[in-house]
Amino acid sequence: MPKNASKKISGKVAGFANRSKFTLFLVLVLLSVGGGIIGTGFLVPIAFVFNHVKDTADDLFNDIDIEEYSGLLSSQTVMYANDGQTVLGTFYAQDRIIVPLSSISKNLQNAVIAREDKRFYSHAGIDLYGTARAFVVSYFGGSDGQLQGGSTITQQYVKNLLVDNALQSGDPIAQYHAKEQTLYRKLKEAKYAYELENKLSKDQILEGYLNVAPFGPNVYGAESSARRYFSKSASDLTPGEGALIAGITKSPVNYDPLTHPEVAQEQRDIVLRLMCEQGFITVAERDAAVAQNVVDMLHVQTIPVGCQSAAGAAFFCDYVTNVILNNEKFGRTKAERRRFLYQGGLKIYTTLDKHFQTNAEAQTVSSIPPDDSSGLEIAITTVEPGTGKILAMAQNRPYNASQTDKNALDTSINYNAGQDMGGSIGFSPGSTFKPLILTDWLKNGHSLNESFTNVRYPFAPSQFACGLPGEYFAPKNADGSISYQTPLIALERSTNVSFVHMGTILGLCSIVKTAREMGFSDSRTGGDPEMYPSFLIGSMNSTPLTMANSYATIASGGTHCSPIAITKIIDSKGDEHPIPSANCKKVLEDGVANTMMYALHASATLGLAKTANIPGFDAGIKTGTSEDATHLWTVGFVKQASSALWIGNAQYDVPIISQRIGGQSNYWNSSNLPAPIWQKYMVNSLKDAGYTNQAFPAPEKALLAYTSSYASSGKSQ
Repeated sequence: MPKNASKKISGKVAGFANRSKFTLFLVLVLLSVGGGIIGTGFLVPIAFVFNHVKDTADDLFNDIDIEEYSGLLSSQTVMYANDGQTVLGTFYAQDRIIVPLSSISKNLQNAVIAREDKRFYSHAGIDLYGTARAFVVSYFGGSDGQLQGGSTITQQYVKNLLVDNALQSGDPIAQYHAKEQTLYRKLKEAKYAYELENKLSKDQILEGYLNVAPFGPNVYGAESSARRYFSKSASDLTPGEGALIAGITKSPVNYDPLTHPEVAQEQRDIVLRLMCEQGFITVAERDAAVAQNVVDMLHVQTIPVGCQSAAGAAFFCDYVTNVILNNEKFGRTKAERRRFLYQGGLKIYTTLDKHFQTNAEAQTVSSIPPDDSSGLEIAITTVEPGTGKILAMAQNRPYNASQTDKNALDTSINYNAGQDMGGSIGFSPGSTFKPLILTDWLKNGHSLNESFTNVRYPFAPSQFACGLPGEYFAPKNADGSISYQTPLIALERSTNVSFVHMGTILGLCSIVKTAREMGFSDSRTGGDPEMYPSFLIGSMNSTPLTMANSYATIASGGTHCSPIAITKIIDSKGDEHPIPSANCKKVLEDGVANTMMYALHASATLGLAKTANIPGFDAGIKTGTSEDATHLWTVGFVKQASSALWIGNAQYDVPIISQRIGGQSNYWNSSNLPAPIWQKYMVNSLKDAGYTNQAFPAPEKALLAYTSSYASSGKSQ
């Protein structure tokens, strides 16, 4: 093309802003026919273009802010523990890490310019010389006989932004139009490219392109590509590494060095030659880089998508993803929330404490290995009283999000949480429910040392206010007796009959109301337990998270907080998003909470839970065994942490008593199996976290009084 002709057309481009839509459209047609559309392998007749001017002009020039699209890039989400550094999981629809241009090696910048757009710093978004050359080479023959494209880096940036935005929208029609090989698309890209050049600096455009472009199959942007192929940051790339990455983008699948190293090497060498010709590297640097085999250059880093990479913390990670996917704070629909997680480029900061989590993982796996002959599972959750923060969540089975085989050792089910959060249907908590009954007892003005008289046994359905119709209920204590003790002694000895009798005095509705205020719910329904008398001895299903959180209400001095797993979410723009609140609320009077701490401390020092007691700490602990000993529990707290530990078979109710566990045989119960494990876990975690004892406050004297209770009316046997 003659030099003066190029200048004349450039003048037309410079005058775009002052021309009518129709004139601008015609100019873009001429540019596109001369360039970008040619690269698709066909030439659109001018007559066809003119026939469609009227229909497409208005739509083509409907303004969108293409610059805004650059802030909406689909990018990698990273989840962190509470130290803000330990990575728990990585999520992406497109593997992309957005970085500033200053964090991208000049070698890669120069390689991309040399390969894609050597006049990048001199054109106005549309390279007229390049489009003309593309036309000549494609249709009149070039040295290699290949079709040529005339798109600049700016135009390619626009195209990638439009494609990415269409993918994020979840609209298949928009995705099709963003990629279709038509004149209309080329015209639109040219228009937006020109607009971008008037809004952004060249370096801003180059930065955007290097963050959006595909540099491998499902690898987007310079930083992710550098980590993927070389296990290093984009800031540290050598000329040869930069050239290899720059060569991939022409065909990310066909030029992938992992699957097509020979072809990738050819492309790298082409880029190195261009870099040398354009003065970016010396001949010696080119020759040294060309001499290196691509296979020898690679140091591949694989980043598993999702929680699979979180190892023992994977179930907590899975819980966090369910918080996001189930909460409308993060999107009106499930699809919107999924895009927010996988495409939002988020930094998710969680509550997970590495001291507690590390010990939880160690204790679950070492106490009952995943392949133990007993087939039993074990799970631990820890909650911080007064905040609701989940500090640890672990179980002995490896996490596998795709697990479907019931006989496999790994699982996708989180035994610590309910079904609404990717968990199980829960397990019978047995006697660990009794402290919630005792709390309601104290709330209603009764005493720990109250004696029972005029007791009706068996218990008639009419004796339980709000109870559902049913049979006479005849519970027995663990030793087979039907004896009664005061509430304090009944807690220490875990006496069933005494607590059922307390239920006749309080009424089931009152107990359920208090339990719900403390954080308890039936894991099968997420609501109130069915009010049959048997729920007084823990027959309903619950989870370690629910039990740890309910006890945390006592440990905090009577403040209930909903469990939370997220402390902060920051998107790729640096904006902070609202997160679910713990909704902390005072639900127990100080005297009631303090007296419950006293009672549970007695359970830990004098009762069946003494095998779990923590030396040097004030602790409140209760053990529990479900009917037929199919589930064993220990739940308890110090002032800084409340933990629940469950052992059982998650698939079937299997009696645990005589099983061989961890290579040992015993007559297993809640005092000699979960309690010592719970103790070791808490001792190690508190030590590693640097916690010291915080003494429990004194109980309320009125709630220690020696008084008498009278049974409700009912049929006596």
